[in-house]
Amino acid sequence: MKKYLLISAIISFIIASIIIYIAIDHNPMETYCKNQTNGECIPNLKNITGLWLSWFIPSFAIIAIIILVISKAINMLKTKALIG
Repeated sequence: MKKYLLISAIISFIIASIIIYIAIDHNPMETYCKNQTNGECIPNLKNITGLWLSWFIPSFAIIAIIILVISKAINMLKTKALIG
């Protein structure tokens, strides 16, 4: 079970980090990064953290459920193959 949660956390971390990269790159109205015109970025950690968590938590839950369902289905098929 811990293995499935770790896999889900790693995938969700990557997804949320890619979204943060895209948000900082596009940076509408200096929401995530101030003073970007000079080539430097002063990050707005409140907005960045909120955006990262809003992608990490749902993706973690969805991926964990999908992995759990797939693993249960595989175990059920293995059990039926051994019995039948």
